[in-house]
Amino acid sequence: MRDGLAFCDPSMRLSLCNKEFERLTGYTRKEMEGVNLLEKLVHPEDHARLVKNNAKRLAGKKVDHNYEFRWIRKDGETRFIDGSFDCRLVYEGTIGRCPRESAATLLIGRLADAGAAQTQRGIGAPC
Repeated sequence: MRDGLAFCDPSMRLSLCNKEFERLTGYTRKEMEGVNLLEKLVHPEDHARLVKNNAKRLAGKKVDHNYEFRWIRKDGETRFIDGSFDCRLVYEGTIGRCPRESAATLLIGRLADAGAAQTQRGIGAPC
C-alpha cells in the first residue's frame, strides 16, 4: 500500500489529495474539496482528541505529529489510520523553508513522492 496524502487549511478543509487518499477514504478529491476532514471522516470516538490536537497545533503548542485514530470511509467501513500530521507555513505562495519554490510545485512534488512510497500510513498535513 502507498501513503494517502492530503493538504488542508488550518480548519482541516481539504484542498488537495493524492489518488491513494481517494482510495483509502472512498471519496474523490472533488467530493472532499473544501470539506472539513475531521467532521467528515474521523470516527466520533476519536473526533474530540483530533480537534483538540489540531487546536494545539494551530496555537503553536507542541503536539505529537504521529498518532492512531479511526475514520469512516464513504462506504461506512471503519479504518484504523496511523496518521502523521505536519504543519507548513504558507506565506505569499511559498512554503516555510523553501522560499524559492512555489507552494504548488512543492505540493505536486510531495504528492508524486507519496505515490511512490510503500507504507500503510495515511498522512494529513494541516497548516
